[in-house]
Amino acid sequence: MATKTNSLVDRLRTLTVPPIDDVRAGLAGYIGTTAQAGELAAKIERTDDLLNDFVSKPYGWTDDEGSCHHEKSH
Repeated sequence: MATKTNSLVDRLRTLTVPPIDDVRAGLAGYIGTTAQAGELAAKIERTDDLLNDFVSKPYGWTDDEGSCHHEKSH
């Protein structure tokens, strides 16, 4: 049972905002992390391509055929 209703304005008045330097530091960390994630994703993609070539060539598969076999196995 609710005995009191807080309006949106009341809730906004009690809202606290973090210091800008904390936000700036957190944002810088986030940007660095996403940049690293992008680099890792690119390395993973290159590694996948190399592995696909390594596995496909002994069988004489083209890139399309290798991709087809890879998709079927997943």
